[in-house]
Formats: sequence, structure tokens, C-alpha cells
Amino acid sequence: VLNREFVSALGEELKRPALVPIPSFGPALLLGKEGARELALADQRVLPTALQDAGHTFRYPQVAGALAHELGGEELWTP
Repeated sequence: VLNREFVSALGEELKRPALVPIPSFGPALLLGKEGARELALADQRVLPTALQDAGHTFRYPQVAGALAHELGGEELWTP
């Protein structure tokens, strides 16, 4: 999930605007300039290829569903 997708889904779940990006000086202050660039601000595309090849089914394949579950906005199934 890209950061902009995560922030957008989080804003929708919380019913708040997600307009303000995270400033880069916060991670740079904590991790140093190089650490922030490598860890916090780097673009990474990670795929669960081994799990998918093994036939694993994710409960929440989309970030919006996972956030709804974690933040209490998920509609629970009742018989």
C-alpha cells in the first residue's frame, strides 16, 4: 500500500480530511537524514509472493477493510 492510499483510507475511515502530508523533518529528527530517507521516506513495493504461492487467503486484502476492522468501523456479521 502506498502512503497516499493508506492516508486516504484512514481519512475515510475516521471521517476526517487527509490533506496534510507528514513533514519529512520528524523522521529525520528521530532517524537522522540518511535513516529517514532509507526507512521512513523510501518508496517500497512489497508483495507477499511466497504466501500467495502457498495459497494463503488474506482476511483483509484491501487496506480499507483492515483499517475498518482495527478502528471499529467494520460491520460485524450477526446470524
